[in-house]
Amino acid sequence: MPRKTVRLAAAAAVAIVAAGLAAWAWSELRKPDARPLEPPRAQLWVDPDGGSCERHAQPVTYVSADACGSLAAAWSKARPGDRALVRPGRYRGEGNTLRARTGAAAPGVVIRSERRGAAVLEELTLLGAAHLIVDGFGVIPDTSIVDNNDKVIDLGERAHDVVLQHLDMDLGGAVRDGLGVSGGIRRLRVAASDLCCNAGNGAGIGGKLVQIQDAGGAFGPNAGVTFDGNRIHTNLQRGSGDHMECLYISSVTQLTLSRNHFFDCALNTLEAPFGSVPQVDWVIENNVFEAADGGLGGVPPDLSGCHTRQGWIVQYNYFAQGFDACDGAGMVIRGNVGRSGACLPEAEYSHNVWSDVQCSSTDRQDPAVGGTAAYRRATAPEARGPADYRPMPGAPQVDAGDPAHCPERDRDGRKRPPGRCDAGPYALHSGG
Repeated sequence: MPRKTVRLAAAAAVAIVAAGLAAWAWSELRKPDARPLEPPRAQLWVDPDGGSCERHAQPVTYVSADACGSLAAAWSKARPGDRALVRPGRYRGEGNTLRARTGAAAPGVVIRSERRGAAVLEELTLLGAAHLIVDGFGVIPDTSIVDNNDKVIDLGERAHDVVLQHLDMDLGGAVRDGLGVSGGIRRLRVAASDLCCNAGNGAGIGGKLVQIQDAGGAFGPNAGVTFDGNRIHTNLQRGSGDHMECLYISSVTQLTLSRNHFFDCALNTLEAPFGSVPQVDWVIENNVFEAADGGLGGVPPDLSGCHTRQGWIVQYNYFAQGFDACDGAGMVIRGNVGRSGACLPEAEYSHNVWSDVQCSSTDRQDPAVGGTAAYRRATAPEARGPADYRPMPGAPQVDAGDPAHCPERDRDGRKRPPGRCDAGPYALHSGG
């Protein structure tokens, strides 16, 4: 029996830990929600009924009469370093619109659901808001929302230094778009969130779970946008006329996509042909791009906008279908696994493991990374995700990365083993 086959067969002995390991990984992304809160400078409470909106110098037990009646009321009352805890309930309307204000400078304000997902936002608009963390909310739109171009979360008018984390969004076919970023946004981080499902109006018009676009010359381009440790998924075509996208990016510089898992997506447009902003300084690292599972149609991640591209690093990802790009100008493509689709002219390739091609002397071609044997629990293209693309012992991507250019951590957030580097988003750790 060939040596590689023996190694892969021997790996069956550890397969029993796969399901538990997958659950552990997602729990790790959620774990910051359980950490003790940093002591705030002062605390406010928010509930759907509202009261006097008192700002307490020390954390206090919830008292309805002292609570603010909306996120906007708490935002207006808060000072730098304050925290507003939001009681369970559903919140919507103008009270969920946070506008630019003076005095809200760093270290900023935290608006946090008292328990993850217990406070539900039916919409959220940040217009010029700055130095703000929004943490732990469920996001479920009301079907009657028609403002903000039907975006449930809308960031615009030079909002900056904003963190959205531990959000659980489910569009449920109620509105066209989920998270919309436009209008000169600076330094936005979306982290450890579950952004889901079925954008579109439910009547045959498709939509986008995440959309980053140019709002025009009034506010300038978006810059410094990061998506880290999210699951972005389940936006499939329901009819031949639907145009469904999990991710649509047309105008941003300094973009980072790190440790995200994309699955059941009809399309991910990473470099849309609309807008004129040069796509400069992008890092796409440690992500999983599964196939367009279960949809009527699907294409690989689309990088074919052909904008001015410079300083792109596309490394240590899994691509089920490769990616579609007009050329490779300005791109370093390193340490990835899966299917390439083609060797792009002008791209700099190194230490990739592709199932279909070899694009440089340090690349490898091995059909195993295009199937299921090299991974803990890969799925067939037509199956619904998520799958588990951690490497099996002896898989061809093990030790195939570039030790000189290896991310410190893998998609799970675990430190990669010292002295070696595995290609792909996950490292093979001793003990599973």
